[in-house]
Amino acid sequence: MLQKGIRLDIYVKDGNSTVYNVEMQTAYMLNLPPRSRYYQSIIDAELLEKGTPYESLGKSFVIFICLSDIFHRGRHIYTFENRCIEDTELALGDGTRKIFLNPYSDMDDVTPELANFLKYLATGEAVDNFTERLVNAVETAKRNPRLMVEYMSYYADQEDLKAEQERVRKEARMEAKAEVIVQMLKGGLSYEDIAKILSISADEVKEMEGFAPTNI
Repeated sequence: MLQKGIRLDIYVKDGNSTVYNVEMQTAYMLNLPPRSRYYQSIIDAELLEKGTPYESLGKSFVIFICLSDIFHRGRHIYTFENRCIEDTELALGDGTRKIFLNPYSDMDDVTPELANFLKYLATGEAVDNFTERLVNAVETAKRNPRLMVEYMSYYADQEDLKAEQERVRKEARMEAKAEVIVQMLKGGLSYEDIAKILSISADEVKEMEGFAPTNI
């Protein structure tokens, strides 16, 4: 079975075998919770080699830094772990956590340093010594030819991914329209009748009919 390929933004394993996967999300995405589950499974599969006991799995954290509050509860940070539904004080203890961060909150729920970092991500403005160092590091990286080549390669990969996703969405829309046309034809409507309903030509109706799945 082929696995869905992913590219982890940051993958760190410390001396205690704890893994931290940090992902930066610049666009609003509704699929982050299931994505966090998939990322966790990939990390575990990498950590647990064949024949290795499950007890050897270290702790792991999947962290998404978002530029929007995807849960709409007004927090900077949302931390999730597996707990018993019947007794929420009972944690499963599987060593996994999924954390979602965002800059848009007035709550005092993170350290001032983390709040400043999140604010920097949202505004691009340095507000303390650490974020000033980040600004300088970014400017230095922009002048590094090797890093620029890597960035452009990554950017090109992302653009190719977006183009492929749009192609798939367009194909799905065409198939959906074609299914409707086939059902109309089965219902006794002519190509000309359907053309009037859809405000397109009869030739376009015939062309779109060809996108319908063969099992309709």
